[in-house]
Amino acid sequence: MGIKIRTRATRDGFLSVYLDICHAGSRQYEYLGLLYDPKNRAAAKNAMALAEGIAAKRTLEIVAGGAGVVFQTSRGADFVQYYRDYIDARKDVHAPGSVRLYHAALTHVERYTGGAVPFSALHRKWAEGYRDDLVRLLHPNTAYAFWCKTKAVLRQAEKDEIIGRHPFLGVDGPKKCEVEKTYLDEREIAALVQTECRFTDVKTAFLFSCFTGLRVSDVISITWGQIESQGLKFRQKKTKEFVYLPLNETARNCIAAMAYGDKKSDARVFPLANVNHLGEKLKEWATAAKVKKSITFHTARHTYATLLLTKNVDLYTVSKLLGHSEIKTTQVYAKVIDRKKVEAVNALPVFGV
Repeated sequence: MGIKIRTRATRDGFLSVYLDICHAGSRQYEYLGLLYDPKNRAAAKNAMALAEGIAAKRTLEIVAGGAGVVFQTSRGADFVQYYRDYIDARKDVHAPGSVRLYHAALTHVERYTGGAVPFSALHRKWAEGYRDDLVRLLHPNTAYAFWCKTKAVLRQAEKDEIIGRHPFLGVDGPKKCEVEKTYLDEREIAALVQTECRFTDVKTAFLFSCFTGLRVSDVISITWGQIESQGLKFRQKKTKEFVYLPLNETARNCIAAMAYGDKKSDARVFPLANVNHLGEKLKEWATAAKVKKSITFHTARHTYATLLLTKNVDLYTVSKLLGHSEIKTTQVYAKVIDRKKVEAVNALPVFGV
């Protein structure tokens, strides 16, 4: 075991003090939030004195807490129960899809740990074993998603001062693989429009998403008070960002089709009863329309992005319309357009020369 006090230069010329903690085959860094001007000897002396006190405290915590760097007051706390409490406290804040993903990730943690594990047992080797278990049992993208959710919970435990540094630090997580995005072309959209669906509200909401790119969590939360003559003002469920989205004529027609019910400002425009069975309803409708692709509600969002790029809308504008915070998230759709170009070229007649 060893704890060393180190410094790292910041961009503005100050020195940041941190602890380099080595214990039980793992290495962790704890930045202490102590900055000082290296030219100021008094400030340097005070910062180092504070760092030495924290280092001494961490040494006692490690000795008392076992393999993990865990604060003494929380060393016996159960991580799995903390995970459950974390989800319960945020179930009304996160988007429904995100909450379901947290629950799925928790189920895997419960299976991996046997239902309980003290924070004191969370160290680098535990993190590596958890990662390997995810990779062994799950699709790469599911493993990646579960890893990210569990990492978020551990980071919160760090903020709550239950652990000093979360055990995922410095551990490579599962690798995400690229998955081809399913989208509908104009011919397939037309087929769906012309085909009756037993679930009229689902049909209208899906087509609305095809021409707005909104996630299902945003579609079902839209109220009449957020609708303007040419656009929609709302806060995205996933990113929490407030956005204004212009509405094209098809999207406005979808809204007009829902005007048969309660139009109070706080009433929902698309009051879908049960989003858990949307996939089954969409599949039935697509089959009737002779659309051979396997579609989900999120297919509508991919369709919107692809339609825009097909109409030569630039990538930056598409990213803003989709509500992406980074343009690299939108760049995956450019690859879809590249494939469409290849298909178009291959559709040309072949002649022997």
